[in-house]
Amino acid sequence: MLRIRVLCVLVCVVLGFCGVCVGGVEMEVDWAEYISEQDPVWEAMPKRWYDAPFMGNGMLGTLVRQSGDKQVRWDVGRTDVQDHRMNDDYTVRAPEILNRGRVPIGHFVLDTEGDIEGGSSRIHLWDAEATGEIGTSEGSVKWRTLVHADDMVYMVVLEGEGRESSPELRFVPERAESTRYTRRKGGLKKEFVENYTPNPEPVIGERADGVTVCVQDMVAGGETATAWWSGVEDGKRVYFVTVQHTYPGKDADGLAVAELAKVRGRDREDWIGEHRGWWRDYYKQSFVSISDPVWESFYWIQMYKLACATRADRALIDNQGPWLQPTGWNGTWWNLNIQLSYSPVAQANRLGIGESLTNHLQDNFQTLVNNVAEEYRSDSAGLTRNTGNDLIGKVGEPGGWGYGPADIGSEVGNLTWTCHNVWMMYRYSMDEELRDELLYPLLRRAVNYYRHFLYEGEDGRLHLPETHSPEYGNAEDANYDLALIKWGCRTLLELADERGKTDPLEDEWRRILDELVEFPVNENGFMVGRGVGFDKSHRHWSHMLAVYPLRIVTPETEAGEELIRKSLKRWHSFKGALVGYSYTGGASFSALLGNGDKTLEYLNGFKRYMGDSTMYYEGGRRAGLPVMETPLHCSEAIQEMLLQSWGGKIRVFPAMPDAWGESMFHDMRAEGAFLVSAERDEGETEWVRVRSLAGERCVVRCDLDEPRATVGGKERELKELEPGVYEVELAEGEEVFIFAEGEDEFEVEPADDEGGDEHAWGVK
Repeated sequence: MLRIRVLCVLVCVVLGFCGVCVGGVEMEVDWAEYISEQDPVWEAMPKRWYDAPFMGNGMLGTLVRQSGDKQVRWDVGRTDVQDHRMNDDYTVRAPEILNRGRVPIGHFVLDTEGDIEGGSSRIHLWDAEATGEIGTSEGSVKWRTLVHADDMVYMVVLEGEGRESSPELRFVPERAESTRYTRRKGGLKKEFVENYTPNPEPVIGERADGVTVCVQDMVAGGETATAWWSGVEDGKRVYFVTVQHTYPGKDADGLAVAELAKVRGRDREDWIGEHRGWWRDYYKQSFVSISDPVWESFYWIQMYKLACATRADRALIDNQGPWLQPTGWNGTWWNLNIQLSYSPVAQANRLGIGESLTNHLQDNFQTLVNNVAEEYRSDSAGLTRNTGNDLIGKVGEPGGWGYGPADIGSEVGNLTWTCHNVWMMYRYSMDEELRDELLYPLLRRAVNYYRHFLYEGEDGRLHLPETHSPEYGNAEDANYDLALIKWGCRTLLELADERGKTDPLEDEWRRILDELVEFPVNENGFMVGRGVGFDKSHRHWSHMLAVYPLRIVTPETEAGEELIRKSLKRWHSFKGALVGYSYTGGASFSALLGNGDKTLEYLNGFKRYMGDSTMYYEGGRRAGLPVMETPLHCSEAIQEMLLQSWGGKIRVFPAMPDAWGESMFHDMRAEGAFLVSAERDEGETEWVRVRSLAGERCVVRCDLDEPRATVGGKERELKELEPGVYEVELAEGEEVFIFAEGEDEFEVEPADDEGGDEHAWGVK
């Protein structure tokens, strides 16, 4: 059981006050016990990908599920395995994904002797591995699987009984063909299909050393190699599997064989110990506990999922993660999906996870420049709606291309929105290198792209030609783009001031802020754009981006609060097109408004859109079309109930539902590079601790009654700026404890459950 103890002693002094806190946060943690309480547990065999146990290491991934009466499959996935064709035809929708989308690799199958009658399994979050047992009419098979944290290898161990005593896996290769092309070639124009040259069929060969290699060659260059070795150890069948992808070279097979040889030469227990060590360090970066076992477990499964899906030096979190399924969304979508996938990393104090995004943007900076038309490349950059891992794709223009899909041809704001994620990484770390080498130059180019299209109207205000508001429709002065322009200009001015360097465009950014047309609104709240009201069901909140996540319009003013409430009500009043992220978005809006009960209501409304593993799908359970982002965004909504830090204030427990009487978090991050901890018991805040990592101004909002503060064991003045809002001076490295008069002991353990299912996730 985890225990966090804030050591305090009461000291009476001549000046007449007592209760001075000395010392810091002492953690006595039984992490293994606590994290194991969050494990998803299966009491039956999952049969769909979104119900199955999943594992990953930020590049490789697998799912385990029943695929037939006598079959269980282990998927083989690697996120950077994609095609590399360059003949994009922009009269076709999403040519980037048809040509450079993710391609399938294959899967392993266990053929049982008898009919499968049942089974059980469990993801052991603390060990980052899964185990299970398959019961058949002829016996049983126990299995164990882990995807190693460091090495590009996953291990499968099988042990059978009865007539299932000799279980073996066989590999089923798949053609390396974009799943979007496979699913949609019947609807593509004839010329595109006729000119499409399929990649060769996979070729399998066995080597003298017992390693088997399957090579998928690609006509546009590069190859993918899946290699595996198996043997019997202590009566158990053991498999080691790796996947390597190279481009433009064709040496993946050699790399795969070498990777297996490296791992096979290691001491097994040391190898597994390194894997577990990585994960245990990762979990301890922050702690969250709430008195709702379903959502508490869900939160920790998302933290596990994040690190399964990406690492600093590994793949982007695209729409699939390392678990590609047959879908037309086999790539990275930049008009919501990737932004939501990365949304929880900063506040969770898991910035290393987010570095896969910033590193990809840095490594492909010139590609982002090349994505805009040649006449804009001197000062601009952009991202189209969807790309492969290479980020290549022609960016839309205000007013449209004049050919091809009108929506994609006029979708402009995706890079600017992505820069907001980079900005969050910066604000939560105050990393000046990130600011100066990536955020500032990239955001400058993203805003410059808009500048080329702004024009002065008859009203003397700056306007924007028709652009696409994802995924509603097209409009002039679209709120989606106006919000991004305003946020971009404001942020550039703030960053320029921080850097202490004058930018020749500063006056231009101020002019844009002064002269840009106001957000189009009507009696129902935010419109989509000029002359286009929000009048139909729409799953995306693109028209309200100014509220969330940009927070240009906030509930800090009565007018802002009223506009947000009206807009949220109008958005969710049309039910037909709402999907999972409509509910997580509603949760974030409600958390911003400080309405914890409504936030929880939206979270509970989201449950029906998830599989039993917490994976998200669209199109109904039968179609089960996979997308990664929404459960990850849901974990951010939970964070926003516990802690918010926009607008220069650290808000502690800003949106707590009545049902969550007890909550505790430790070492969550806040803007300005603060580590924040707090405890809530019986609906009241007990104490708050804030540690400054960068010496930024510290303003805390909390509901403590007549709070006191200590820094380094000495009383520190709390300057009350407004009711419940306090400023405290903190130097870099200092931490403050804020607590109510009379508190003399601060012992914390995980929140007591307020009822609900233990191990709620997994097939039951």
